[in-house]
Amino acid sequence: MTDDAEIKRLQGRLRKRERELRERDRRLRETQARLAALEASTALAVGRRLAAAARRPGLGLIALPRDLYRMAKGRAPGGGTAQTTPGRAVSNWPELRGEVGQDERLLFGASLRPSGRPVVAGVFTATTREALSEHAHVVALRPFDAGVAVDQTDPDVVLFEAAACAAGHPWAYLGDAAAADRQRALLAVREAARPLDRPVVLWHNARPSPGLPALGWDEVVAAAPGAVPTAADLDRMIR
Repeated sequence: MTDDAEIKRLQGRLRKRERELRERDRRLRETQARLAALEASTALAVGRRLAAAARRPGLGLIALPRDLYRMAKGRAPGGGTAQTTPGRAVSNWPELRGEVGQDERLLFGASLRPSGRPVVAGVFTATTREALSEHAHVVALRPFDAGVAVDQTDPDVVLFEAAACAAGHPWAYLGDAAAADRQRALLAVREAARPLDRPVVLWHNARPSPGLPALGWDEVVAAAPGAVPTAADLDRMIR
């Protein structure tokens, strides 16, 4: 990959992360505002007062009607005025900058890959993972966050081992129409790998599901049952 292409790829990843951060910031602000409104609500204040009275059945229950009356009049149980600020603005929250410098862009997009060793993300049996770890950095993908893991690790290749898609594994029944959640997870992996220009490969060393080879892989490598990829196989898969 040329330097210009690498810079464009890093800039694309940065823009995507900036959009994600702005969206998360917006959601966090909304949550903070809702929490502030909830804490100032009369329902929560009444619930707290009831809980306090239950913890002190004697004095607490005696004082409960008076406290509820004061709350209805807009005064705090202790005699002061209740402060209610529903929907107040959230303070002390860091503001996201709209732009960052070029040095920050390079640092933000820099990969954390170990030097001199390829990074292989995917789905493996324990035997294959152990074999691959001898000549690559291995990142195991889980169905619930596989797309995010690919985006964050920027692997050289995404490799799914067919034997690891059999019953008893986290990706069991991938390719079966009943395993729709795993098919969606694989789609997230492909969507994360595409802008990185990373291949998503099936290492077809088992036949757990007839539909597995037809799930839109960039490459399907036929392998003997139980065979594990070698360093030469990885070199050939990596673009």
